[in-house]
Amino acid sequence: MDSDDEFLDDGLDFDAIPTGTLLQLEQSAWQATQAPQHDERSQQPGLQTDRNQLNYESQYNAPQRRQSGFYGNVEVIDLDADLLGNDEPLEDVVKSNPPIAQNVLHGHAASQRQYTPVQTQNIQSVQDSHDREIGAKIEEFSRQYDAINEQLASAREDVTKKTGEVAILRANLTKQAQEFERTIASLRAQLTELTTKNKGVEQAAINDRQKLETENLFLREELRDEALRVNNLRAKKRAEAPQTPRKQRTLPFRDGFDDDEIGVGSPTKSSGGRSKRGTPSVSGKRKRKVSDAPIPMAPLQLSQGIGAMEAETLALDSMDTTTEERGHISEGFEEGFYMTQILNHRNYPNAESDLEVMAGLAFPSEPDRKISSIVLETMSGVTSNYPVKYAHCLIQLWDRALVEKFYKVVPSFMDSIKFILLLDLYSISPQLTTELAGILQASIYVNAATRFEHSAVSSKVKGESRRTPRTVLHADVDSTFALEIMYLLALACRQDDESHEHLWRNIHFDILLMTLNDHQPLQDIVLSLKILSTSLRQNSFGTIQPSEAEQRQVEYHFIERVTCLLFQRIEPDEGEEDYLPLQICQMRLEALTFLEMITFYSFEMTTDASKTAIISYPLVLPRLFRTLYDEMDRLYTLCPEHSIRTALINRLTHLIYRLIRSGGGKNLHEGLSRLSGAKQKHRLVLSRLAFSEGQYLESGITEETMEMARQLLEEEDMSPEEAEALFDAFPTGGRLSGREGTQVEQWHIRS
Repeated sequence: MDSDDEFLDDGLDFDAIPTGTLLQLEQSAWQATQAPQHDERSQQPGLQTDRNQLNYESQYNAPQRRQSGFYGNVEVIDLDADLLGNDEPLEDVVKSNPPIAQNVLHGHAASQRQYTPVQTQNIQSVQDSHDREIGAKIEEFSRQYDAINEQLASAREDVTKKTGEVAILRANLTKQAQEFERTIASLRAQLTELTTKNKGVEQAAINDRQKLETENLFLREELRDEALRVNNLRAKKRAEAPQTPRKQRTLPFRDGFDDDEIGVGSPTKSSGGRSKRGTPSVSGKRKRKVSDAPIPMAPLQLSQGIGAMEAETLALDSMDTTTEERGHISEGFEEGFYMTQILNHRNYPNAESDLEVMAGLAFPSEPDRKISSIVLETMSGVTSNYPVKYAHCLIQLWDRALVEKFYKVVPSFMDSIKFILLLDLYSISPQLTTELAGILQASIYVNAATRFEHSAVSSKVKGESRRTPRTVLHADVDSTFALEIMYLLALACRQDDESHEHLWRNIHFDILLMTLNDHQPLQDIVLSLKILSTSLRQNSFGTIQPSEAEQRQVEYHFIERVTCLLFQRIEPDEGEEDYLPLQICQMRLEALTFLEMITFYSFEMTTDASKTAIISYPLVLPRLFRTLYDEMDRLYTLCPEHSIRTALINRLTHLIYRLIRSGGGKNLHEGLSRLSGAKQKHRLVLSRLAFSEGQYLESGITEETMEMARQLLEEEDMSPEEAEALFDAFPTGGRLSGREGTQVEQWHIRS
């Protein structure tokens, strides 16, 4: 009790005590229970700092709030709430109680420590969770950093690898460039050496020729001098022979007497005009008779000089020797000339030679070896027959290019082979028949087979036809160029029967028949027809087959294909324009030429097996009549190809007339019935030709054609009514109406 009394207020009025005094007492009491430990920051005076601290506490510590901590849910009372209530500024409190301002600040710090037991655990838990979050983020950032470092290391490793690869590629490229430069330098050196060598050979040949010409001139001069000397010797011998003396014909007095006939007498011994008597003659003495026989002469002895005939013989012998030497020299010069021409050949529009073009190309199977090096290695030891051996080398490379489908180099091979053939066509071509025929057919097949697959013959739907897309064709393998070379080869081999037979045994029937399809280029069809025209032989034509039956079958196929070209439409490739009518007419004239060669090649068509093929084929005449009707119908539309169409009509009529007269018209009506409307077209076209006026649109049709058509029309089995109708349709009778005795006129008279 006494202890309680000690703390009695003794009637003190605590409300009257100023707020600062109470605060000081409270702080003194609290300090008495605590050790005198102060923080440096709390000991630093500063009004602005304490104000900020107090404002911070007043902002984040409510006057009364419930907190959860070590002591459970307790209410915390903020003792500063009354001191600074009503928004009283701290500066006013400090000014009103300057003695205790320092204590207030310390008291505030102490009051903050007063709540420490309750708030520390909360702060610690928040700090732990915050640390964990920061640790997690740090770990995440560490992982990201490690991943980025790994990516960076991988990228640096890739960059190092790429740098190494680039360095290797650059080294290889530099090596290839150096090798290419060495190859080019080697080729140029070889070419320069060959050129120099060729120039030396050419200059030697020129010098030899000049020497021979000079020697020839000297020999001619010597021969002429020798002949002149022989003639002089003959004249001299003739002059030295004894001759009858002749009188002098000087006649100085010109009086008609010779000098020895004038005698002058002495004037002192004149006898008065009488002459002195001579020696008296003895009577009966014989007189010497004068003989008229010539004086005997010794035979003329010729000198032992060289005669004219012997001189001529020696000159001819020397000329023969010179000719033989010149032949050997000309052969060497020709070889050098061919080699120079071949090595310097250029393909238009290339400005480089063939070897220079080949120096930039290599086969896919051997990319490190240029084609030009292969050619030069192959031809390095060749000294004779250079063009043929060079062509053999190119043909082997050409075949390799087709096998590897490396078509880029094929045009260069084609142009070079054609150039070599044209150097000496009839001498070089027979030596290349087998190899060249095979490689040409392989080149033709590359695009011809693709076009054939798009034709109506190969279509799954009957009659469906499609143009060949350009994307499926190989432009580098020109089938037209290959057919041109084959045509040259066929023309050259035709001069020799053995070469001709050998060629047509090596040509395949299916490839040549494929090139006559209506989906092939028009120029290819024309060239194929020309090549086929060179195959005519005794009793056969076309490719040579092992048996007679197979030969006849092949001939039937060729005739069937050629007759179809007379009326079929020729389809160009996709994206190309249609062919002009003039071009179509020229192609049909070429097809007609082939049929005419078969028909008119021999007069005995019934005994020639190859001629019976065109007669026995049942659709030849119907197709010819159909073509004749179509051309006659187009003739009535004035067109630029009018003259070509009239020539086609005349030649078709002659061919039809020849075939019918040779026995080909026996089954004509049966064949006409197999074609739609062929019977009517047959009779109509014969009527148009038979009664043609030959003027205006029909100009160009010859009278011979009209006469043939009229004879064929007269042989038709027509009734009088049909003849009358025909005569009414053509009242003028045509150009041949003045001729009498025709069957049509007789029918008209009867009716």
